[in-house]
Amino acid sequence: MGGVFAGLQSPKKGYNITPSALAGPSRRRDLAQARALIGWLVLQTGATTFAEMGARFNRDATTLSRQVGHIELESRSSAAYAKDLNSHINALTQD
Repeated sequence: MGGVFAGLQSPKKGYNITPSALAGPSRRRDLAQARALIGWLVLQTGATTFAEMGARFNRDATTLSRQVGHIELESRSSAAYAKDLNSHINALTQD
């Protein structure tokens, strides 16, 4: 999952989130959205499982799966959002 984290730490992408913040107890919206985005990327790339992500983030795998489901729904209803998600996949596969 290193490449996924690198994308979230990239200042040019507008994120400044560390792996320790993602695993911390905070329920801040930006962190929850970042965990969901990582979950979606993991699902698309097969990098790991929700169970392993849950352990790494100190979260229940079902919660992560539900958050990814929200991303899937949003991407189906918004072409711009789907394009943004695909840009994350492209960034990971180009490295």
